[in-house]
Amino acid sequence: MGRKFILRVFASAVALAITDYLMDGFSIAGWPPLLVAAFFLGVTHTFVEPVLKLLTFPVNLLTLGIWNFVLNLITFLFVLHLISGITAHNLLYWLEAWLLYSLLYFVFSLILRALNR
Repeated sequence: MGRKFILRVFASAVALAITDYLMDGFSIAGWPPLLVAAFFLGVTHTFVEPVLKLLTFPVNLLTLGIWNFVLNLITFLFVLHLISGITAHNLLYWLEAWLLYSLLYFVFSLILRALNR
C-alpha cells in the first residue's frame, strides 16, 4: 500500500507541474504548494475516492458512469481550494486544469503501473 500511495503522489505531482506549465490561467506558486497538493490529491485518490464511489454507486449506476467525472472534479476542486498558492482566473480555467490534470494523471498511472509489473 505504501509504494502504491507514493507512486500516486508522484503521478499527481508530475501531472500538476505539467498542468501549471501548459496553462496560463492556472498557476501554482512554487514547489511547496505543488508538493502539498500532490500529497493531498494522492490521499484522495487512494483513500477518499474509493469510499465515495462505493457510497454513491446507485447514482453512478443511474448516470451510466458520468458521476465518476463529477466526483473526480469535486475532489480536485476541494483539495486545490484548500491550498494557498494555487489559483485560477475563473471557473473555466479550473475545469480546463481538472481535465488536463485528469488526462495526465491517467497516462502517468498507466505508465507507472506498466513499469511496476
